[in-house]
Amino acid sequence: MTNEERSSLQETIAQALEQMKQEHREGFKISDVNLAKLERITGISRGKLRRIQKDGFGVKPHGNTGKERHTTVLSRCTEVIDCLLKKNVRNSNTVYKKLLERGYSGGKIQIKPRGLRCFFERPITLNGSTRN
Repeated sequence: MTNEERSSLQETIAQALEQMKQEHREGFKISDVNLAKLERITGISRGKLRRIQKDGFGVKPHGNTGKERHTTVLSRCTEVIDCLLKKNVRNSNTVYKKLLERGYSGGKIQIKPRGLRCFFERPITLNGSTRN
């Protein structure tokens, strides 16, 4: 969830809570908000509203935001993948089988075109010349 989406969600919840506050006038407690009614007003699921309610109706960023992996299972196999791509082997099943032979412990989905995209975007050197 981007900062823009988070702020939009926060605005939606704030407007809905303000509307509910105006309807109840006196005795409105933010801790006693009817989540089913808030769900109907905002269109946000009750499960998500429950999580947001625990945080005092403040939308927090995802827990993994900003974390970065420096080494992945696939990054340990870059030489093999580069060698196969130099030989114009682009079939993910073939790449997966070759990596398994060399002790790869990751899943096949990491090697599918989505996972190999970073290797396709890098320039490949063939006999000293660079090819994109």
